[in-house]
Amino acid sequence: MPRPESPGNKKYFTGEGWEEAKLWVTLRWVKASRPLLKWYPRAANLRLRLADRLNDHCHRHVSLHPEHFGPFDPAYDAALRKDSQKHCRMAARFALEALALHDAGCTLSPQREWVALGCAATAHRNQGSLAEALWLLRRSARKWPTSPQTQLALAGVHCEMKDVDSCHRHLRRALELAAAKKALPFPKMEAGDTVQYLWFASRWTIFAPLRADPRYKALVKTYKK
Repeated sequence: MPRPESPGNKKYFTGEGWEEAKLWVTLRWVKASRPLLKWYPRAANLRLRLADRLNDHCHRHVSLHPEHFGPFDPAYDAALRKDSQKHCRMAARFALEALALHDAGCTLSPQREWVALGCAATAHRNQGSLAEALWLLRRSARKWPTSPQTQLALAGVHCEMKDVDSCHRHLRRALELAAAKKALPFPKMEAGDTVQYLWFASRWTIFAPLRADPRYKALVKTYKK
């Protein structure tokens, strides 16, 4: 993990030092869990918990929305991105292991399976493996077609692949589901709302190809409160 001593990083660690502390705790937890992985080789939930924690840190520091974090000291920024890719690879490995164990009979609950598919897809997307991310998200959408989060994730991947038509279709579906606020695949799961999803579409860099399309303004006009 890069060190915070550089004067150019002082502002970052003043505002975001808590995130670095949480990452340190997560990495210590991963290290402490290694004996458990050996003792319980069929523990799908343990692997998913590790993947979920690692994926959170991976997700924060890759290029999904760099405007939230920059500018950094260039040397620190390079080291941070290198660490993030390592965390993405670890998250993807643990999530895929959890899914493989689930398919082999160590069954995850439906909601945990949904989390595992989303976690693996996000880790692959953050590494630039868009085809793998798309396959995982499509598997999730086939099983849980009323999940607005999955539809939003599909929209983002399609935008990164420059497939604006599919991006628009999935974002529109996510907004429809969020506006309906019903038929969610799991109890007590928040659907988000249209304001939140439109904010994502307006700010995340991956949605830039869609924002250049006239259909994006029509969506905003329809769903903006």
